[in-house]
Amino acid sequence: MQAHQQILAKNSNPPSDPALFERCKYTQPIIAFTLDQPERRGVSVHFVEATATAFVRPSAYHGPLGVLDYNHDGRNSLFVMETNGFRLLNNQNGRFRPAR
Repeated sequence: MQAHQQILAKNSNPPSDPALFERCKYTQPIIAFTLDQPERRGVSVHFVEATATAFVRPSAYHGPLGVLDYNHDGRNSLFVMETNGFRLLNNQNGRFRPAR
């Protein structure tokens, strides 16, 4: 901070144009940057009905629902509405079971 204040003291009219700093030799790229392009064919996607295998009783749950990672372990669980209130469905290897 002291070095910066000394430089400002030597120059009574410091530059205020941001474009000046963008043209500085220290902000120039060292190597050319090229963005990787996606594959022309894209990613093949198949939609599969997996409700019956993902839920123990799929007809018992309905919205509103919330997706959350309550254990902070990377597995998204569901907070869903059931007929008599809310229930937390724990994600165990892609199968949602009521948490106990």
